[in-house]
Amino acid sequence: MRRVVSVLLAATLAVFVGASAASAQSATMFASSSTSLHFALPEGWVLANPPSFQRPVIDAGLAVLPGQSRAASVIVTQLKADVSGMSMDDYKAALDGVSANNGLLLSSNVQHIPSAASPTGEWVGVLQVLSIMRDGETYEHVQFIVPMADREYTIGVTGQPGSTEASANTVGFIAATLAP
Repeated sequence: MRRVVSVLLAATLAVFVGASAASAQSATMFASSSTSLHFALPEGWVLANPPSFQRPVIDAGLAVLPGQSRAASVIVTQLKADVSGMSMDDYKAALDGVSANNGLLLSSNVQHIPSAASPTGEWVGVLQVLSIMRDGETYEHVQFIVPMADREYTIGVTGQPGSTEASANTVGFIAATLAP
């Protein structure tokens, strides 16, 4: 199951990210008023006010997809240490341990998502799929977590069971347009 989900998400993101840069021109844009964070949302998504946050969260953007019980967020977190020297495999292992405590970890892999805003032309992070419980309901959560020195950018999309592919598409779209 995990291997199938990983292959599906990698293929979906590869196809979707190629098209997302062109369609981002007409998308809804999030631009933070307190940091330089900005990103685009796919058509139909609507910006929402994020709940109040406190350290270690530095900034957050939130959106919903009306009528589909789906939510997306980008959360910037201040880390306790600079992770620049950590290998991506070690970073993934650490994240997998934390994520397994927050839900059923279905899939996790290191992913490269092309982005013009990245100094290297791509964001490298950990793509995870989790099954989570909220208010007695089961949801699927797809998240792409990108470490940058002493900060962590988490792009997450939560939806009803069966929404993994659509959520992966949204994560890829946001990641391709993410500018920290």
